Amino acid sequence: MILRDRRATEPDPYNPGRTRPAATWDDAATITLPDPPAAWIGTPSIQASSDPARSSTSSTASLFCDATVDVRQGDRLRYSGHTFIVHAVPLSTPNPWTGWQPPVEIPIQEVIDP
Repeated sequence: MILRDRRATEPDPYNPGRTRPAATWDDAATITLPDPPAAWIGTPSIQASSDPARSSTSSTASLFCDATVDVRQGDRLRYSGHTFIVHAVPLSTPNPWTGWQPPVEIPIQEVIDP
């Protein structure tokens, strides 16, 4: 089961006519994404780097889903004890003659809390 969290919005202090995502996930709206084949997370890829000053680990994966699944940039996904952030959602253009829309591969990055 994949849970999608979306932060609440708050007024933008620099432009009162606009809103922005809240700073915390406290009031996030959570939904369950459809089970496979409509949505699933592919195997993560882990990349470790090290130099004399620091070391880091980056884990990326992909969310494969139907183009109609409600996922946006900035959403948080929770799956099997892991937490991922959506950084971009690619366009999925429907076929102009049949209306069929291909599934999308959405790149996600794991959030690793120290």
